[in-house]
Amino acid sequence: ERRLELGLPADPPLQRPTRTLLLAGAGSGLLLVALSLVALPLFANRERQLQTEVDRLAPVEQRVGAARARVGSLSAQTKALEQATSQIASQLVGVRSGSALLEQLRRTTPEGVRLLSVTLQPGELLISGEADGFGAYERINAFQLNLEGLENVAVRGARVLKASAEADGLVAFSINAALDTSFKPTPEQLRDLGAEGLAIRYELLEAEGVPL
Repeated sequence: ERRLELGLPADPPLQRPTRTLLLAGAGSGLLLVALSLVALPLFANRERQLQTEVDRLAPVEQRVGAARARVGSLSAQTKALEQATSQIASQLVGVRSGSALLEQLRRTTPEGVRLLSVTLQPGELLISGEADGFGAYERINAFQLNLEGLENVAVRGARVLKASAEADGLVAFSINAALDTSFKPTPEQLRDLGAEGLAIRYELLEAEGVPL
């Protein structure tokens, strides 16, 4: 009656004997141990298979690494060769033809102006000369403008350094002309200036595909 008052079933549930529970737990434990023992050889075999695969791939990885190293070395050598070739080509075409330069100066020198010395230095041209006294300064200025009109002279690159009257009525002058080092004449322009040898050199390099 007391169980009914508490809302519980009249008959208490049957409880399994402790021995039965212990046997059931022990059986489950033994089953897990048995499964672990069975799985161990499988895991060991799988581990050996994976190690065999790693060992098999190791030489391949080494060969791939060696191949990459060779490719990198060849790329570096190719780049160095290209740079050396480009430098040699620049030196070959960078040598200005004396005949072409003299022809340019002959064409740009006004009448009544005589050049006494021409010095070619890296990136610039130093010219000294004299002009007839009458209209000498105008002739010198005209010569300066003619030099600036040349393609191989930098923009506003010619300037008169000195212009002074001499006792004999002549005006001595010196002019500095900054050269445009990026300018590369065509073979046709070189031939027009009488530089046949340099024109042939240009054509040979262009035929070989060497960048100038």
